Amino acid sequence: MAVQTPADFERADRAFRAAAAVDGTAERWYAVGGLGIALRFAGPALLPAVTPALEHLVVEPTAPPTLRVDLWDTASTGVPVPPRGVPPARPAAGGHETGPGLQVAYQPDPCSLSLLLLEQGRALHWVPDGRGVPLSERAAPLRHLFYRWLRYNGRHLVHGAAVGTSAGSVLLAGRGGAGKSTSALACVLAGLDYLGDDYVGLIVDPVPTAFSVYNSAKLHRQQVAALPGLPPVDNPDGPAGDKGVWFVHRHFPARCRSSLPIKAELVPAIDGGRTTRVAPLSAAAALLALAPTTVFVLAGASDEAFGAMARLLRQVPCYRLMLGCDLAAIAPAVVDLLARS
Repeated sequence: MAVQTPADFERADRAFRAAAAVDGTAERWYAVGGLGIALRFAGPALLPAVTPALEHLVVEPTAPPTLRVDLWDTASTGVPVPPRGVPPARPAAGGHETGPGLQVAYQPDPCSLSLLLLEQGRALHWVPDGRGVPLSERAAPLRHLFYRWLRYNGRHLVHGAAVGTSAGSVLLAGRGGAGKSTSALACVLAGLDYLGDDYVGLIVDPVPTAFSVYNSAKLHRQQVAALPGLPPVDNPDGPAGDKGVWFVHRHFPARCRSSLPIKAELVPAIDGGRTTRVAPLSAAAALLALAPTTVFVLAGASDEAFGAMARLLRQVPCYRLMLGCDLAAIAPAVVDLLARS
């Protein structure tokens, strides 16, 4: 299948309608960054792979959604993506604009295809087998599709975490293994508000704001013992090499927030000393912690997104969060910083 024009979208849409005729549809509505999303599933197979990470943002259907996504898999419906499957010669990752207003995101491993008509606010998402969706996709479903749609609507999806209090939030940025997830979960256990881990939404103007997209959190299983009080993982049967995942809304629903103003960016770094402390950081260094990882993990990340991140970091102070041995000191350091911001 070579998806190139909106006509190809219509052919895929006919495939979705054929899949929906097999076992009916199930619909879920969400509010993400102040925008309405309606997900319509052909049958139940993809519900457990997509909905847990979004559960904290459920809303009742009201006005027409800004984005409607129709989802199906072949294994449960018997309906392939036209004409039959996705050829292995497709690009190794990511997506590209292939026609007027049409965005395509294809991934060969794990295999998935998303088609997005931006101006119409319509999308289609297909996977071969809903039962085979891996942890990385269950924790952050539809992220490549959401990235493009949010950008079109003046918002951005970035690779980072965000936690906060009534005073506002801090954006946690850095490469994998820097301590973002550890810091975010330590803050949740201490009673702080949670907006996300790995991926959070960003509004820069007029007020820098972090908004939640997913309520999932991931941590290497060998690090769990360092955070006593964490509930059992939500993927106990996952492969030994998989990270542990928690859907925070299941365990701490009162701590999940939809959005908070951003008061600072923190870049965690494992220091090894006894004391967790905060030190000033230049905006340039903070941008290097946030932008490259966003570009790397989100196919199609653009100069526009880079510019938005740069503007954000010119508006808020930036700090290095030096992580000592006492992880219980992370949350008080965040609270103190927010109180002073």
